[in-house]
Amino acid sequence: MMRNFFAGLGARLAVSCALIAVIAVVVTGGVMYTSARNNIFSAEQDRLFDQFAAMREEATAPINCAPDECQKLTDSEIAARASERMRGISALVFTSVPGTAEQAALDGIPASFQARVQSNGTVGWWRERYGLSYRFLIGAPVSLNVRSEGYTGGAVNPTDAASGSKDRTVEAFLYASYPMEKQQQQVNALAASTLWLVGIMAILAALSGALLGRWISRPVRQLRSAVDKLDAGQGALELDVRGVQELTGLVEAFNAAHSRLHETLAELTQKEAASRRFVADVSHEIRTPVTAMVAMADVLEHSAGDPEHVQEAAMVTARAARRLSAMTEDLLEISRFDAQKETIQAETFDVAQRIAALVESRGFSALVEVGAANELHFSTDPRRFEVIVANLLTNAVNHGAAPINVHAFLCDAELVVEVSDHGSGIPAASAEHLFDRFYKTDTSRSRGGSGLGLSLVQENCKLLGGTVKLTSAVNPTTFTVRLPPFR
Repeated sequence: MMRNFFAGLGARLAVSCALIAVIAVVVTGGVMYTSARNNIFSAEQDRLFDQFAAMREEATAPINCAPDECQKLTDSEIAARASERMRGISALVFTSVPGTAEQAALDGIPASFQARVQSNGTVGWWRERYGLSYRFLIGAPVSLNVRSEGYTGGAVNPTDAASGSKDRTVEAFLYASYPMEKQQQQVNALAASTLWLVGIMAILAALSGALLGRWISRPVRQLRSAVDKLDAGQGALELDVRGVQELTGLVEAFNAAHSRLHETLAELTQKEAASRRFVADVSHEIRTPVTAMVAMADVLEHSAGDPEHVQEAAMVTARAARRLSAMTEDLLEISRFDAQKETIQAETFDVAQRIAALVESRGFSALVEVGAANELHFSTDPRRFEVIVANLLTNAVNHGAAPINVHAFLCDAELVVEVSDHGSGIPAASAEHLFDRFYKTDTSRSRGGSGLGLSLVQENCKLLGGTVKLTSAVNPTTFTVRLPPFR
């Protein structure tokens, strides 16, 4: 279902982009065609206006005739003489009353156009479809002047005393009709060219839109493929970040989430393996003292009151019980760290006195030399400080050799504690695993210890904000602890 959704999304994006591109091309082509068409007609109309103005000027030029002839000419005959001067398809009518016989006789000039020109009394124009093409109509009022031959001028319509002739003025209307077939042919050619251009551009736009849609949806397809691979249980993968910025941000977020998920899975795998190893190690460590205790219990049960056997069995049982008790405490401490329930209860104490008391209580006085200045006071959790030093001393006693030295001092306001022994040292292969739980350099386990001491040292140092490092793996073997003051 998810695959179909993402596939449909890509197709819809491609179709949408292509449709938008085609609409944009069609609209642009239509606007360009309309603009060019109007420009063609407007240019021709401007030329025709100029031509009509020349015709109008020629129509208003005086018509000369003999005095007797002028008296006989009717208004229609005067209009006809003026029409003979015109070029193009034109007509003159003398009447100013719409709907008369003379007006209706004007071939092809619509009565409505005549009425509009006559009512406005100014130049009027009209472009209309005429057959398969267009024609352009222009009309305007004119004054036709008829002048008798021999008249020398004077007022309008003067009477010549000698001849009795006079000038005449006839109010008429000039109409012109101009065909626009050539311009229509240009427009048709333009329409054909525009249609071809729009068609080609629409195809290119559709292809570009489809490619754009695929490019935009590429991160989505990558995510779909990645989800399918994750669902199939494949290993680590990294998506190529290319495409639209907003969607590539989604891919980057997926990469980051996948990286975190992969790291979490790897960490969980390691923890699972560590847990299995932890259970196996705990079982082994607990089995050793329990086996000893069971064996000694059998000895005690069948000793028949032999004091020597009873004492030896009691000693072995006591050692095993102490070892089991210490291991139980260490396991409880580790479990509290894993549950993140440990707290710090800090106080200021004398470091030298605390270390000396610890050495004495553990019975290490004959093996350990303490080097710490008197009145060296420091603020931290004393119990955790004792756990750190005690486990380092126990590790040195069990796995090192005398002399064992503990040196404490301040450096840059931090407390530095160095625990060193003069044993055989630590193998290089073991140095990086020393602080792992249940790790032992002596795999025979014959020298005691639970394998949790150094891991507890590290956990307590982290809790107090400090560090512990193996600063020397050879003679002397030295562990260095640095703790900041508690504030």
